[in-house]
Amino acid sequence: MLRVFSTNVLTVKEIQLAQSKSISIDIDNRVIKFTLCNKVIQLTQLPTDFYWYMSDEGLLLSRHSVAVKNFQKLFYHKITGTYRSLIKNAINGLLNGYVYKLYIVGSGYRSSYDEKTHCLSLYVGFANTVKYYLKSDVSIKLEANGTDITFTSYNKESVTSDRASIIRIKKHNVYSGTGILTRRDIVRKSVKKKS
Repeated sequence: MLRVFSTNVLTVKEIQLAQSKSISIDIDNRVIKFTLCNKVIQLTQLPTDFYWYMSDEGLLLSRHSVAVKNFQKLFYHKITGTYRSLIKNAINGLLNGYVYKLYIVGSGYRSSYDEKTHCLSLYVGFANTVKYYLKSDVSIKLEANGTDITFTSYNKESVTSDRASIIRIKKHNVYSGTGILTRRDIVRKSVKKKS
């Protein structure tokens, strides 16, 4: 016996709102693509037995299954919630964009950016300069002599992965307060133990 499970990921209101802002939604069986002007966000491909389709209710995520067990239902609900948030992030990114900041703290620590190669060079206490090549849809702005880095992009996945990779280059030292920091890390500083 073949059962079809469907969950509404976007309502008709949300789709009409996105389309009124001139975002087009293209659906291929297992891939969904959002476009606004020359900006394109394509969500990762779904697992094999899932697919997208539009109906009178909105954008639906469906699954065909012969036998459904409890753990499969749980997985289905989890993947539905994940894709709902990915779609909301894509639409929000195309309309508003995402902005993240990093701070380089330390004696002689700084950064420089080469626009031609899209490369960020970090001078963070190593013998050699650390070079990091950014993704094409991420733009960067350096402030305060290269110690404040501002990332902007319409694709949340790209900007957060670049930001996380750069933080991993020189992690926050909780005792001296140096490293590549987020706003949250600047406040936290541990006290050294007295012997």
